[in-house]
Amino acid sequence: MGRKSKFSPEEKLEYVLMCIEGKNSVSHAAKLIGVGKDTMRRWVSNYMSLGVDGLTTLCVRIVVV
Repeated sequence: MGRKSKFSPEEKLEYVLMCIEGKNSVSHAAKLIGVGKDTMRRWVSNYMSLGVDGLTTLCVRIVVV
C-alpha cells in the first residue's frame, strides 16, 4: 500500500524545474523544502523520464521477504 505525498505534483514540479533550469542545485532545493537529496533526485529523474505523471505517484515501500 502507498501513502499520500506531503507535496502536490505542482509543488514538486516547481522545485524540479528549478533544478533542471539551473536556478538551484538538487541539494539546495531539497534543503529549501525539507526533503532529502535522494528524494529530490528521484523527483527530477521521474520527471525526466515520465513527465508530470512521474510526480503524481504514491510513495510505496517495497518489502523483500
